[in-house]
Amino acid sequence: LTKNGDNDDVCALPLKASKKKVCKYFAAENSCYFGEYCRFLHIQNERKRNDSDPIASHDNLKPARIIIRPNITTISRDDIGKKEQLDIRNSEINYFGRRFRDAKFAYDGSSYFIEFEYKITDPEWVFEVKAVRLRLKIPEHYPCESIMVTLSESTLPIPLVTYFNKEVKKFLEEKFMEAEKCNTYIGIGKTFIRWLDRNILDLFVGGLRRTKLITEAEKEGITLHQTNFSNLTSQNENIDPETYEVKALIRDSDEIIQDHKDYEAGIEPTSKTAIVMQEESNSEQSSKVKFIEARVSWNDLNGNIATLSIITMALSLRCAKCGALSFLTCSLKQLSTSHCQKCLNGFSIRISPQFVHQNSNVIALLEPKGCVPLDCVLLSSKLSYTCLHCNKEATAENLTYGVANKSWCYSCHCKCEFEIRTIQFVGDFNSIAKEDSSVPKDKQKKKKVERSMMLIEGQPLPANGTCKHYKKSYRWFRFPCCGKLYPCDLCHDDAEKEHETKLANRMVCGFCSKEQPFQKTKPCINCDKNVIRVKSQFWEGGKGCRDQVVMSSYYLEYLGILLLLILFYLYIIVLLLSFDSIMSNTENGSVETGDTYTYRYYFCKYLTPIRTGIGLLTVLVVWLSSIGSILSISSFPFGIYLAFVGVPLFLLEAGYIIRLCCGVEGLCCRTFTLILNFDGIRRGILYLLFAFFCFYPKLTNSSVAPGIFLALTSISYLLKPLQLKKTATVYENESTIQPVR
Repeated sequence: LTKNGDNDDVCALPLKASKKKVCKYFAAENSCYFGEYCRFLHIQNERKRNDSDPIASHDNLKPARIIIRPNITTISRDDIGKKEQLDIRNSEINYFGRRFRDAKFAYDGSSYFIEFEYKITDPEWVFEVKAVRLRLKIPEHYPCESIMVTLSESTLPIPLVTYFNKEVKKFLEEKFMEAEKCNTYIGIGKTFIRWLDRNILDLFVGGLRRTKLITEAEKEGITLHQTNFSNLTSQNENIDPETYEVKALIRDSDEIIQDHKDYEAGIEPTSKTAIVMQEESNSEQSSKVKFIEARVSWNDLNGNIATLSIITMALSLRCAKCGALSFLTCSLKQLSTSHCQKCLNGFSIRISPQFVHQNSNVIALLEPKGCVPLDCVLLSSKLSYTCLHCNKEATAENLTYGVANKSWCYSCHCKCEFEIRTIQFVGDFNSIAKEDSSVPKDKQKKKKVERSMMLIEGQPLPANGTCKHYKKSYRWFRFPCCGKLYPCDLCHDDAEKEHETKLANRMVCGFCSKEQPFQKTKPCINCDKNVIRVKSQFWEGGKGCRDQVVMSSYYLEYLGILLLLILFYLYIIVLLLSFDSIMSNTENGSVETGDTYTYRYYFCKYLTPIRTGIGLLTVLVVWLSSIGSILSISSFPFGIYLAFVGVPLFLLEAGYIIRLCCGVEGLCCRTFTLILNFDGIRRGILYLLFAFFCFYPKLTNSSVAPGIFLALTSISYLLKPLQLKKTATVYENESTIQPVR
C-alpha cells in the first residue's frame, strides 16, 4: 500500500486471483449466515454497484412485468336480463364447477342448485369430520338476488347444522344489503368460499357448544324448543338436485351456459352436448346412510408412513336381535356372512377399504346387516402400509393396541414404525337392519329382548362391564393371546377353548368405554371412576361391607351423623316457616339493655337473612365434608375434627329456633348459654379459628370447601357491628320510650 502526497487516498496494489470458491448463498441473496467468517468469497452484486453510480448505463435493464388485475364487473337492477347479468351468473356457476369437480347441478325453471363437497383445509382443525356437503341456490336474477347456502349433513347434530345455516345466512344477507344500498351488485361466490375457509372452525365450535347445552338440558329433564332452519325456507328452496331430471347445455371446457333467449340471441355456443341428470333411487341413498366408519387413532413414529389401509379385518360383532357376541373375519369388497350362535339370526357385513393418511383417519367403511360392529380384533387383522420414500407397499400382522410395530421397507430399507391406539366405529347404528334376509336361518326361535351393544367412547359398557363371575369388576380386558375383549378370564376360557389364556395387558373402562393400559388399583384415566370394588367398612345401602365380622364398630356413629343431617333439614323447614316473624322483629330495630339499635342504612335490614343463609349453608357443607372424610380412611382424623366443629356451629346457627322452642329460661338455653351468647365479633373470631385449622397444617380436597364457607361466615359476623347503630333513650314515663339522636 502507498499513500499519495497530494491527498489521503490509499491505492491498493493488484492482488493475485484467489483460489477460493464463490459463496452461492451470498451471490443469490446478497447475505450469508456466517458473514465474514465464511470460507467462500463474498462478491458484491454488480447491479447494486451500478445503482450507486449516477452515470451508470441503463441499457441492460429489463422493463418490469405488467400485471393486469382482473376487472370486477358490477351491475345494477336495471341490468336484470341483460348480457352482463347473465355473464356474472354463469361465471359463478362455472367457478363452482371448476373448484369442486364432484359438484352436481340442477335447474328447476327459476333457480340453479349446486350440491358439492367442501373439504376442510384449516391447519388448526381438530374434529374428525374432514368434509361437509353444501347446497347452493343461485336465483335467476343473481347477483341482483341473494344466493342461499345450506348444510345438508344427516350425520351431524341438528343444533350444529341449524347454527351453521343461521350464520351463513347472516353473512350472505349482510353482503347483499351492502350491495343493495349502493345499487351495485357483484358476484360473491369466491368471497363466500374465502370467508368459509377462515370461519369454518368457529362455526363448528359454536354449533357444538349449543349441542352440548341442549344435551345437558335434556339430561336434567328440560326440553328446549329448536327451530329447524330447513323449515324456514319454502319448498322451492329445498329442492334436491338429485331428484330432478335437468337438461343443461355444457361446452367442451365444462362451462355451463344458460338456455336463455336473450343470451342465445347474442352468442352461439359451439360443440354443445346435452347432459341429463338422472334421478337416483332411494335404495342408493339409504345405503349411504348405513355405512359405518371405522376410524383409527394411530401415530406415525418415524414419519415414513404415507398411507395405511386394511387387508383383512377381524371383527367382534353383536347380534342385532339378541345381542349375542360373535366373531367374524371379513375380506375386502366381499360379502361375509354368518349366523348368530344364540338365535340363529343371519347377518352379513361388507367392507370397503379406505386410505388413512395425515388428513383422514377412516380406514374402512362397513355396511352391516343383522349385526352391530363392536370391536376390531387387531391381533387377527392384517394391514398394509406404504413407504413414503419409495411408495412400496408392505404388510403388517399380529399387531397389538398401544404397541409400536417396527419394520423396515423391503425396497429402500427405511425404518417404518407406527402405533395403533384404538379403532372406533362411528355412524348411524339405528339404521342397521335387524336381519339379513339373503342369509337363510336354520331355525326360528323366540324373539328376546334387544340390547344395544356398541363400544362407543363416553358411553358405559353393558352392565357397566360386569359379568356373572365378577359383579364388582367394572371393566373389560383385552387378552394378548387372541386380541379380543372379555369381561374376565373365565369368560375368555368359556369362549376360547383352542388356546391358553395369557394375562391381559389392556382394559376398557366399564363407565366410559375408554381403552387404556391395565391398572390394578388406580381409577380410570378418563372418567376417574374406580373400576373395582372400593373396600369399605360400612353398609352403604348394601353396596359396601356385608360381613358383620368385618363391619366397622363405628357404624352406630355413622347412623348418628345421618340422624343429625335429618334434624338439620327439619331445622331449615322450621326456619323457613318462621321467616316472617324474624323480619317483623328486625324491621324497625331492636331494644337491648335500655338502648335502641337501628339500622345504619336502609339495605342493612337485608343482611340478616343473607348472613343466616350463609350460616345454614356452612353447617350443611361442614357436615357433608365430615361424613365424606370419615368414610375415606385417609381423611378420617379430619372428619372427626369437622364433626367436632359441626356441633357448636349447629347450636350457634340454630340459636333462634332453640330460644323459640325452649324459651329463654328453658333447660336447653341454660345448658348451652355459653355458646348461645357468642354473637357478632366473638362468633366471627370463633369461625375464623375453625377455618384456620381447615387449611393448616395440611390442605386436602375435603378441607377446601368447609374452610372457605367458614371464612365467609366469619367475615359476615365480623362486619355485623357495622350493620346497627346505637342511640340513647330518654324515659318520660314507664310506658313511653322516645329515642333521642
